[in-house]
Amino acid sequence: MSSFNEFKIAFRALLLADPGVTTLIGTQLYSAQLATFFTKGTNFPLVTFHPIEGPDKFYWRRFNLRVEAWSDKSYDESHDIFDAIRDVIACKSIKPKSIIRISGGLMEDYDEQARTYSVGGTFLVTQLL
Repeated sequence: MSSFNEFKIAFRALLLADPGVTTLIGTQLYSAQLATFFTKGTNFPLVTFHPIEGPDKFYWRRFNLRVEAWSDKSYDESHDIFDAIRDVIACKSIKPKSIIRISGGLMEDYDEQARTYSVGGTFLVTQLL
């Protein structure tokens, strides 16, 4: 059975192998929610992702994956980053035996306290067990 940690490692490797993504964010791709970074003096732009676990079935597991692109400059930068990521992962198969599809629309947000812009979306991941 594949674990979430195996999926996270494979997902991160897939995105960081794409020159379009790394040109925009370098290696600032984290499996955590943004609140974790405010205490660490975070540099932007960056991307966060976190799976929301779903039920296991007999042969597969399905869960939503929240991906957010963050910028301290503009929505445009956040959109560029998210679009690059969406182009890489839309309808992809990655190890360990996972298929990723777009699920839902985009959400924009501005955090007044941190003065950051975010663009995020949800992807549906189906993982064969």
